[in-house]
Amino acid sequence: MLTQPLVSQSFLDALECPQCSVGLHLGNDELECIQCGARWPVIDGIPCFSNGDGDLSQTDAESLLLDTARYGWQAAIEDHLARNGQMRHSMAIRQQRAAWLPLIGLRDDAIALDIGSGYGTITHALATTVHKVYSVEAVPALLEFTRLRMQQEDLANVYFVRGEATELPLAENVFDLVVVNTKLELVGEGRTKEDPREIHVRFLRRLQRSLKPGGVLIIGGKNRFGHQRLRGTDHSGVPLTNLRSPSIASLVSPHQSTHYRTELNPIIQHRHTYCEYGYKKLLLESGFPFATFYWAYPRYNRPSALVSTERQPLAAHVLRTISDPSLGSRAGRWGRLLKFKLARLGLLRFFIAEFLIIAAKDGNGDPSQNSKVIQSANSLLPKESRITNPVGYLCSITEAGKSVILLSEHNEFRTRLVIKTWARGSTEPGTLVQVHSRVSEAEAETDRFMVPAPLGSFTLNSRSYAVETPAEGQSIAALILNSPPRKRLRFLEVQLPMCARAAMGVSRVLSATVAVPGIDSTWLTIPDQTLLDRQIASYINMEASRWKAQGVRAHGDFSIENIFWEASGRRIWIIDWAHVIEGVPPLYDVITLLLSAVPALALEHREANNHDVRSEQQFLAAFFGAGAWAKANAKILHTARARMEHTNLDIWKQFLLSLVIRANDFFARKSKLANQYCRLIELASKNRARFVCLGS
Repeated sequence: MLTQPLVSQSFLDALECPQCSVGLHLGNDELECIQCGARWPVIDGIPCFSNGDGDLSQTDAESLLLDTARYGWQAAIEDHLARNGQMRHSMAIRQQRAAWLPLIGLRDDAIALDIGSGYGTITHALATTVHKVYSVEAVPALLEFTRLRMQQEDLANVYFVRGEATELPLAENVFDLVVVNTKLELVGEGRTKEDPREIHVRFLRRLQRSLKPGGVLIIGGKNRFGHQRLRGTDHSGVPLTNLRSPSIASLVSPHQSTHYRTELNPIIQHRHTYCEYGYKKLLLESGFPFATFYWAYPRYNRPSALVSTERQPLAAHVLRTISDPSLGSRAGRWGRLLKFKLARLGLLRFFIAEFLIIAAKDGNGDPSQNSKVIQSANSLLPKESRITNPVGYLCSITEAGKSVILLSEHNEFRTRLVIKTWARGSTEPGTLVQVHSRVSEAEAETDRFMVPAPLGSFTLNSRSYAVETPAEGQSIAALILNSPPRKRLRFLEVQLPMCARAAMGVSRVLSATVAVPGIDSTWLTIPDQTLLDRQIASYINMEASRWKAQGVRAHGDFSIENIFWEASGRRIWIIDWAHVIEGVPPLYDVITLLLSAVPALALEHREANNHDVRSEQQFLAAFFGAGAWAKANAKILHTARARMEHTNLDIWKQFLLSLVIRANDFFARKSKLANQYCRLIELASKNRARFVCLGS
């Protein structure tokens, strides 16, 4: 196990006296200011510039640290936060909290600062990305927990500092990146006699001074006029404090709030939040002349998308979420349509709930535009076709570490470039490029489908990037789910058979010349969460052995989100070739296609309000019902089987095995759909007699 860096001269180069801004000298277990003589203790190798205990009780602190040393940091934090209910433990564990890293593209030798590091989630993500990280936290137990977390992960490039945000001992021109996630609205919360905004300006000026030329500041915060704030509460736990003046809000918060922070600190001050204009004015006054604002969707602590607040990217994102099959056919549809209209009018930006702000120290334009990622991707285009004013949109952020960045021209609705990024080593970019190349060669051989053109790939810091052109047209998901329910069956009858024919051509395109990974054997096993009788389990096991041996190849994620229809050329486009696989049943892609369309099914009877129950009703109606949708699915499956080169294809057995593979695939991606698919496997086995293709 690696040890953390001790206080050394290189450590001290980043610190200075918070009172007179002069360098520090290391004495006997203490730091001393060279000029004013102020002293601060060094305890267990950590310089201590504050002496408060924070909002963690002594009992909880001792329990957390003891469990961390005994059971490991992850088990300890899950148990600790589950018992206290202060925040979702996933926010303290998963590095999705630092999902903005691909937009910045830091150098390998970058130095980063995480202020208010808490349980060390962002510090952890930074430590695997940059050369050196300084982790600043006022609560000693949390700082010690983060140190244990880094030790257990064998990360030895993190320096720890105990200090308050209002008195940061930071030297000038040291850091390439400073992160303030959640912390800005909490800065100076106990200083009830000072204007919160003045405290925030002093705090940000200190950070601006500590950044190197070209350095970047990341802020995660809430919108003062966000729609969630207008109908709920802020961090103080008091309704509508964001609409009150800071002085009144600070007066009433301690008396009305039941928030856990207020209970621990009865003189706590109101958390002062800002709107987009307020943040821009605050940053400009603090020495940050340019800042890019993103809608952190659904929240900045665990975003699934980061969307520029400009009109066109916002509208594109809302349109994308409207056609998200996981949202179902009815739930919140009118609200999402209203958001789309507001986005097209340029009004949605005023009411989005939470921001992710990227601010530049120098006035050289948009910091995200100037990032190495954007520049490297743009350079792969011919010079005359390059994007002059690019806007980046992180449209897909997964907990498994993969992200997709869409680049467009400023004020253009159309996507110009697609950048896929993942942690280096988790996926081989060569495989993705090879598949794209083989499919591109096959375009002349078939008019059934097209694929985006791969433009190249590069590595930057600890991430790999693959750049490609976007698909033409609209996704099948958008075409179906954005249509009235009464018209969706028509799309099913016309579009899905075309998609199914394309699916059957995929295996032929993925010839032996392409290096396709074999299926993981664990994906062919029934998930432990699923209860099946022996006969059904036997069907699945025999079918799995048969097709793994025959080496059938498939796209792997042939869903309506990954298939586009180009109306002008009447062509199918298929995207996302990162999941190609060998050893699946021949109908796997076709079955995946039909499963992905299930959320579009409009039930004949009243739909359940519960999303899971509604999904199960739709699944049974689509594959075990007697309606038009079930008949259309049966026709597609029979037609696909008739076109297959393989003999003795039992559609029922392939359907069951495909459900098992999809469930295990979602488990591997850490998707919430995994448990839902386990339930679908059980439903399918119980309703076998009603299957639309039984005996086929």
